[in-house]
Amino acid sequence: MAKNYTVLEFKDNEIKIIVGKRKSRAALISTIITHPLSRSLQLQQDHFDATLLASLLRDLFVKHSLHSKNVIVSIVNANMLTRVHVFPQASSKDLMSMVQLYIAETFPVQISDYFLDYALLGKVKGGLLVRINVLNKALVESIYESLILAGLHPIMFSPQSAALEAVLQEAKKINDKPHNKMQPFGLIEIQGNQANLSLFQEGRLVFNRDIQGETTWDDEEFLEKLSLTYVQQFRSLAQRTFVFQEPEYFYLCGTMTDSLKIRSWLEKRLDRPFEVIRTIDTVSYKRYQPVGTMEDLTAAGLLLSVPSKGTNKQHYFDFFYSLKQKTRKKINTSAILRGLIIIAIILGTYYNMHYIQESRASKEALAKEQAITLTANQVHEESQVLSITQAWERTKHYEERLESTLAILSSKPRTDSTLLLRIINDMPGDITLSSVTVTPEQIFLNGTATKRESIAQFEYAVKNIPELSYIFITGITSNNDDTIFTFTLDAQIQAIEENHDA
Repeated sequence: MAKNYTVLEFKDNEIKIIVGKRKSRAALISTIITHPLSRSLQLQQDHFDATLLASLLRDLFVKHSLHSKNVIVSIVNANMLTRVHVFPQASSKDLMSMVQLYIAETFPVQISDYFLDYALLGKVKGGLLVRINVLNKALVESIYESLILAGLHPIMFSPQSAALEAVLQEAKKINDKPHNKMQPFGLIEIQGNQANLSLFQEGRLVFNRDIQGETTWDDEEFLEKLSLTYVQQFRSLAQRTFVFQEPEYFYLCGTMTDSLKIRSWLEKRLDRPFEVIRTIDTVSYKRYQPVGTMEDLTAAGLLLSVPSKGTNKQHYFDFFYSLKQKTRKKINTSAILRGLIIIAIILGTYYNMHYIQESRASKEALAKEQAITLTANQVHEESQVLSITQAWERTKHYEERLESTLAILSSKPRTDSTLLLRIINDMPGDITLSSVTVTPEQIFLNGTATKRESIAQFEYAVKNIPELSYIFITGITSNNDDTIFTFTLDAQIQAIEENHDA
């Protein structure tokens, strides 16, 4: 079963908390909470006050009963520098050295004050296409420290650009229409007075830029700034080693009071068709959400970006990586030191006691010790005989239980785990099981649903499973406002016939 993660999405004056998990090729979102940030908690000189932020996070997790302490972080308008560049073919180690040298020579920052992360986008003519992200070290460290102080587990700090790429790379449909990710297209995500401009080519994010306005992007003055940024940036992109293609169309998403007005205005200015994202097959919700402008693409992309256990993925964006490595080394070093201290104490105590005993030894004491040793040997021999007898009795008892179990299994039908999986796969999305009881002949399921119709659909689906018969839904009850329905399903398992060759 997929693990739940808590996404923290920081903006200038608020924090958004989204709880969800990856389910197949989509992100399933179960909880969305938005909380304002006081002036003292907002970004001060590119970092947070870790103590104040940790206190807020602890309070929010308790207040909203949030149980998933595995935390993924992203931040809107984090003053992150992003660039795409073609490097010569090289090994992973040499590529990292080339990226660091390129950053030191071309980025207008003191590299020691920043964390570097990069992703290999693939091979192109002339070498390897690499996207580089550089983010302020003080900001990353302040968020990491606040999570540790709050008793949370930092999993990953991934930029908004990487999240948007993940959710659009996996998408097959947008607004119930086929999405061709291989065509060059653009995405504009608006969050209050922040806008994110992303350009995609051959299924890869090749350009990303955060643009900040004075008030909101509903104002034409700021939309004009967005369009000018796009035109200017594309001119500079055209002069780089990698061949950039102009987008054939744009998607629009985020928080907007009048998305149709903004879409119309941008279509005229950029001379490209725009489509407002209202639904996308890589994002689903546990609870019903009214159809509107999609606002949770970043959070969904973060959930899809978490590497699966045992993945062979070469690299993924994570500004927490170096901090987690330091924490692991510190924990390992502390554990080794504690172990060495304990061993030293044990050895010291042992040798000290041994020395005292030897110094007080005498012939008389030695005689007594020999007598005690003789008695101890006799007790040990008797103890061994008793242990062998008890072990023999346990073996006989185990044999009897094993024979009894084999008799039951050979005379009664077996319930394969795939049967339970088929039952669960046929459940409507709003049904949650609270208990499952299986015997060789019957299955009992207790669960809840938000609609009575879902229980009927579930019963109909289960009746189509050939291994089950005599299916009954009983004990349907509801709460006072008919928002939760509790039910019990009772089904008989038919015997599985086995073919025997003559």
